[in-house]
Amino acid sequence: MQYAACVPPIAQLYDVLRSGGSIPTCTGVGFSSSTPRFEPYRCEDGSLLTRIEGETGSDSLTCRSVARQEVRLDKCRGSEASETARLVHSGGKAACMDYTHTRPEVREQPNYVDVTIDGLTQRIWF
Repeated sequence: MQYAACVPPIAQLYDVLRSGGSIPTCTGVGFSSSTPRFEPYRCEDGSLLTRIEGETGSDSLTCRSVARQEVRLDKCRGSEASETARLVHSGGKAACMDYTHTRPEVREQPNYVDVTIDGLTQRIWF
């Protein structure tokens, strides 16, 4: 898309992929591609997109940290306590460790295909 002459055919290809079409292929070149896929949300590195059940029974998406992070002590005790929180003692100090949650980012280009050429795979977002 960085070269003006390529914009019209690439835009046309993206339209075909969005409607469920596939990338044109050549034989004998070691080329393959996945079917177009849709992934509207993304998380920062170190977090995974996770579905959680809300208090009303409805599901929502969140980005959950892969590793526990230090959080407020009340997440380990009392009415605010989390089921996944752990109190860790180190050097005479107590720290509450739990998974953190952030709101997922909405992707500007939510569609993608994985293209493999001669054994190297690249994800192309559109």
